[in-house]
Amino acid sequence: MGETVQVGALEYTVLEVDWLPQMTSDGNVRLPRHRFAQVRLTIRNRASKEVGLPLLSLQDEKGAEFRELDDIKNVSDWPGILRMLKPDDTLTGRVFFDAPMKEMRLFASDVSDPMNERNALIEIPVTLDVAPAVPAPAGR
Repeated sequence: MGETVQVGALEYTVLEVDWLPQMTSDGNVRLPRHRFAQVRLTIRNRASKEVGLPLLSLQDEKGAEFRELDDIKNVSDWPGILRMLKPDDTLTGRVFFDAPMKEMRLFASDVSDPMNERNALIEIPVTLDVAPAVPAPAGR
C-alpha cells in the first residue's frame, strides 16, 4: 500500500483502507453483508488521450471477487461510476466494497485498448487499530 503500480497507461496508488461496520447517509444506516472496505486511492492517466476507468474489484486469496459498490450516496470524494480521465489528470477519491475483512488484492486494469487490456493486483493488507493491553492491577 502506498506504492504506485502502473497498469498500461494508468498509475494506481492505494493510500488508505478502512473497514467499516456500517455507513450512514441522510440519517439512514446501511449495513454490509460482510464489512465495508473504504479504499482511498489515486489513479493517474499517463496516456495521450482521455480514458474511461472501469469499476474496481477486490479478490481474496481463493480468487473470490467482490465488486465495487456502484450505489454510494452523499460521499463527497466518491468518483461515481462514470469515470473519464483526461491526459495527465489524476483522480483522487474513495471507492467502497462489501467484502470480508481479510487480506485482499485490488484488481486494477487499463481497458483503454481493447486489443491489449492490462491488469494488476495490488495487495490490500488488513491492519487493525488495537489498543495496547493494560495489565490488570496486582491483587492485595
